[in-house]
Amino acid sequence: MTLNKLYRFFFRSHLNYIKTIYFNFRVFPLRTAIKFPIFLFGKVDLYHIEKGCIQLTCAPRPATIRIGGGIPTNFVQYCHTFVTYITLYGKMICGKSVCLNNGTCLFVGPSATLEIGDDFIMNANCKLFCEKSIKIGDQVQVSWDSQVFDSNFHFMVNDGIVKPKSESVTLGNNCWVGNRVTISKGTVLPPFSIVASNSIVNKNFSQNPEGGIYAGMPAKLITVGPRRLILSKETEQRIEQLFKNVHSTLTIEDITKL
Repeated sequence: MTLNKLYRFFFRSHLNYIKTIYFNFRVFPLRTAIKFPIFLFGKVDLYHIEKGCIQLTCAPRPATIRIGGGIPTNFVQYCHTFVTYITLYGKMICGKSVCLNNGTCLFVGPSATLEIGDDFIMNANCKLFCEKSIKIGDQVQVSWDSQVFDSNFHFMVNDGIVKPKSESVTLGNNCWVGNRVTISKGTVLPPFSIVASNSIVNKNFSQNPEGGIYAGMPAKLITVGPRRLILSKETEQRIEQLFKNVHSTLTIEDITKL
């Protein structure tokens, strides 16, 4: 690691050393805790955590999970005024490279299970509330000020019928959720779904094809076809340079040559 990267990590990442140490040894067995798979950044309030409340589906490595942010990037921003809140009564099962940015309000209720796949990003000032079951696939990104709930929080009665207030939520692989979106109970999104900003999603869309764009209050399928490209940072920079030079459009064949 270069001196510049060391400087950026220790002085710009806002790493919360004390709570990172406490969190890892409070949650994991000693052999796992000494590898510090979870880094906490910035202001973090720990309301409830207990031994075994977080499980990893990958080999533990430093910063496998980042809670509260880290080094700012084009997508992941940091706000000094945001506080991250963590309450874990149930199970949180995570893959590698999981980032919950600062201002996240994370709650997993008793007997609830929150599953998060690899390469997950939830940006600043979001809420993730799991009372029953939330399953998030690989390569999922959730933008600013969004919220994912699997509960209504209150029981409702309709025509004399009272239904459960919680219902499982599933976000397929490679989903992209725009800013200020609400994902509510019973939502199922197929892989490569894109949810437009300020939408409310509350339906099971599992019968729809992959790669759909959803928008509205409540959200509905707008079109099928466009999908987010999963690229390395280096490839994205090369594509940006091509557009700045002479290209107005590119094909997949152009990108595969990079």
